[in-house]
Amino acid sequence: MAIDPAEALRPKREVPHTGIVMEIRPNCECCNKDLPPEASDAMICTFECTWCTSCVRDCLNGVCPNCGGDMQPRPIRPPSALAKFPASAERVLQPGLHKLV
Repeated sequence: MAIDPAEALRPKREVPHTGIVMEIRPNCECCNKDLPPEASDAMICTFECTWCTSCVRDCLNGVCPNCGGDMQPRPIRPPSALAKFPASAERVLQPGLHKLV
């Protein structure tokens, strides 16, 4: 089946916004390292608990201590979206998790 060239150039339908966005938390909950929205070393679980890659590897063994789920790289919110949907400023820290290495 051939693709109509006019259809390929037509603007795509915009997905409606649900009002639910990721918090993009500002720090690692284990060591308190700053993890700004553009941080490439931020990891999250499905509940958006936030950790740095060093703590995921060295302290948490790749498992979220809160939910038992795995960790995935946190998406980077584009600067253009941060104006409308700013990152959270609320820091979460869980004392006792960090293993000094």
